[in-house]
Amino acid sequence: MPDLVIRPGDPYEVSTIIDLANRLKLPIWPRGGGVTPLGAGMPLKPYGILLDMTRMNSIEIDEEDMVAVAEAGTTFGSFIHELRKKGLDTFRGPGSGLAASVGGAASMSSNWHASLKYGGIGDVMKGLELVLPNGEIIRTASAYKWPHKFFSRYQGTPDLTGLFIGDHGTLGVKTKVSFGLWKDLNMLMDRVGR
Repeated sequence: MPDLVIRPGDPYEVSTIIDLANRLKLPIWPRGGGVTPLGAGMPLKPYGILLDMTRMNSIEIDEEDMVAVAEAGTTFGSFIHELRKKGLDTFRGPGSGLAASVGGAASMSSNWHASLKYGGIGDVMKGLELVLPNGEIIRTASAYKWPHKFFSRYQGTPDLTGLFIGDHGTLGVKTKVSFGLWKDLNMLMDRVGR
């Protein structure tokens, strides 16, 4: 059991918690959906702070730029549900299911049943917002249209997003994940008749 479970509501709270943990020399264990069959969300030591990210679950969808930004605690079930309402699709989550969180999937460098066709999470992600171990909040991506939105990772400048994919939260606590979108082809086919 951890000493403390904290459910932050924004990246500034995550930064404050990390600062406190550094001063107290306590380990932090970021946790998303907690549904991985690998036990990745379980602390390795019986003390420290369990950072439960499930309170951070907002979703922003930009249909014009075909980008969605989901907070790290958002489950793929709720994310896909919101995209389907608009006839859109993206990476559908890891093999552990729709209860998995987007931040956890990025931390685990997840793949899914259609990754051979559409790519794994690293291929679909546009960028990240995360809190580094020193408490600094950063956004990765090569270009921004607005400060809160991330765009193409491959525009001729260094791409730091890949550094944090598959790090299991050791290099930073993910607070937002930006995904590229595409039209849901199955829904379009249903509308026009197969």
